[in-house]
Amino acid sequence: MAMTIGPLHLFQCSEEQHGLKRLQHGWEKERFASMDLVGGPATCPHKGPIMHLSLDHLHQEFLLACSGDGVIGVYRESQEESSCLEVLCSLNKDWPGNHTKAIHSVDWYPIDNGIFVSGSQDRTVKVWDSNALECVLSFDMEGSVFGTAMSSIATSHNLVAITGEMHAVTLGDIASGSATHILSGHSRPVWSCAWSSTSEWELMSAGTDGQVRLWDIRRPGSLHVFDMNDTLRYSSSVPHEEAPRSDLCQAHTAPVTGCGYVPGGLFFMSTGNDGKAKLWDMRSRKHLLKHYQKRMSKTRYVRQMSFSEDGRFLFHPSENMVYVFDIVSGRLVNSLEGGHYAQVHCCAWNAKREHLYTAGADKSLLIWGMETRFLDADMRDKDEWSDDYN
Repeated sequence: MAMTIGPLHLFQCSEEQHGLKRLQHGWEKERFASMDLVGGPATCPHKGPIMHLSLDHLHQEFLLACSGDGVIGVYRESQEESSCLEVLCSLNKDWPGNHTKAIHSVDWYPIDNGIFVSGSQDRTVKVWDSNALECVLSFDMEGSVFGTAMSSIATSHNLVAITGEMHAVTLGDIASGSATHILSGHSRPVWSCAWSSTSEWELMSAGTDGQVRLWDIRRPGSLHVFDMNDTLRYSSSVPHEEAPRSDLCQAHTAPVTGCGYVPGGLFFMSTGNDGKAKLWDMRSRKHLLKHYQKRMSKTRYVRQMSFSEDGRFLFHPSENMVYVFDIVSGRLVNSLEGGHYAQVHCCAWNAKREHLYTAGADKSLLIWGMETRFLDADMRDKDEWSDDYN
C-alpha cells in the first residue's frame, strides 16, 4: 500500500471512501483559501513587538500575548461584537513581580486556566496565578529565555521545558519550584521545543546548530537526532555502529526557528533560516521528502507555527504575512497578507471559532476568518447532521 502522510489517512480505504475523503479535503481547502482579515483588538496595550501567543486549551476562549516592551496581555473575543478582541487585563513592567525586559514566551497551563507561565530576556521564567494576577514562582536561568512549553497530556509530572541562550533544555518543576533536568546535547542556543502529544515523557528540541533532537526525559542523552538525509526513500543501510555521529546530523542547514507536533502526534514539523519547512515521520523518525511551495524568510527570533485541529493545514509566519500550507501535498493554500506591515512572529488557531490570531513587529494583533458562505454551510450541516458532531 502506498504510504500517505496526513494523520487522518493512515489506514486502508475503499475506493469510495478515498473519493469521499478527497471531496471533503477539497472542501476544506476552499474554506482555508477563503480566509481573510476580519478584525482585531479594539485597543492594544503592547508598545513593542508581540513575540508569542497562547490560546487556552480548555475553552479556547482566553488568549495570552507577550511583547518586547515587557507587557503580558489577556484577551477574549467579544461576546457582543463579532470578530473583535477585548482586552481583559494587561501586566506591564511596573506590575508587581513582572519581568524587567522583553518577554519572548507565554503559555497557559494545559489543564488549568488558573495558571500560566512566561519567559523573558531578563533570564527568568515566572509562574502566574491568573485569577489573582500574581507571580507565585520564579525560575532563574543562565541566559535569556526564548521558549517555554508544558505537556498537554502529562499526569505524572508538572514540568515546564525552558529554552533560550543556553545550549540545553532546562526542565523546571512547578510543584517543587526547582530545576530537575538539564537536557544537554546541542552545541548552540536552543530556540524552541515541543512536548509529544502521545507520550508525556518525550520532548523535541530545535537549536541554532541546525539540529532537532528527541528526548525521553527518563533517560540520559537524546533519544534521536534527526538527519535531513535519512529519508524513507533513501534509507541508510549502514550498520548502527558505523552510522554518522549525532553531532554531524542536521535537520536544517541553518538555525531552526520553529517546531511543533502535527495534531495526532504521528508527524512533526520544523522550519529554519534555510527557508525550508520539513515534515518528519515520528514512527520511523525519518525525513518525509515534502516540498513546500514557499520559502520562509529569515528571522532573528523564534517563529510560532500553528495547525488546524485535524492536522491537515499548517499556518506559518513569513515576513509580513502568514502562509497556509496543505501539509500532505505541500501546496500553498493561502497567503494571509495586507493586515501586518512588519514581520509576523506568531500565530494561533482557534478551532472553536475557526479564527487565526496573528501578531508581530508592528505591535498589532489581528483576526483572520473564513468567508461567511462557508460558516453558514457549516451551521446548516450541524443542524441537519448533528449526529456527526457529537
